[in-house]
Amino acid sequence: GWGGPISWLVTCGYVATESQRAWLSCLAMICLVNGVHNLVPVPGLSGGKLGFLAWEVLTGQVSEKLETRMTLVGVLSLYAGYGFLLWLDVVWISSLIQG
Repeated sequence: GWGGPISWLVTCGYVATESQRAWLSCLAMICLVNGVHNLVPVPGLSGGKLGFLAWEVLTGQVSEKLETRMTLVGVLSLYAGYGFLLWLDVVWISSLIQG
């Protein structure tokens, strides 16, 4: 199922019991996904900055006020998404504890 950073670490720990090569593949996949995630065109990430630069090249200007507001909304959305992933981990751990 879906999970957050805790379940990713648990999965990599389990994979490490299989082989060192599998463990390195798991870590490489996490690094690759994090890198691609950073390039998603959401304000607050590097991809968002690239989007604002492309917008500026095409239109000639970007309102600083609009860019600030979009970045704030983007960062708050990212926090909400990360909070959801952590909530999934809490639900998963609590289901393990309860049996």
